Amino acid sequence: MWLHEKFYDAEKLLKYNPNWVLYTITDRYAYFTLLPKPIAEYNVRNAPFLSLEQFSDALKLARMPIKDFCTFACHSLGPMKGKVIVFTNCPRSGSTLITQMVQR
Repeated sequence: MWLHEKFYDAEKLLKYNPNWVLYTITDRYAYFTLLPKPIAEYNVRNAPFLSLEQFSDALKLARMPIKDFCTFACHSLGPMKGKVIVFTNCPRSGSTLITQMVQR
């Protein structure tokens, strides 16, 4: 069951509250979860599969049309301060090992 609370401005919701974290992206929407603690507190020891923690700990869920997400990401966040690497994976594919290596 979905309950709609209200519409929010993406910049106010996401840019100024670091506890909103990208959960998943589909061909139509980007989904975010509001976590009870900052993302930096989730690590490979206490949350080896972050998406499971996001699912169980989420306080709220936000959905943004993919076109708006791309605009927001490109214009509101500004240039990255370093190189960005995106990993996508399947369950049971060695993702925990990769996470441990990157986190060190």
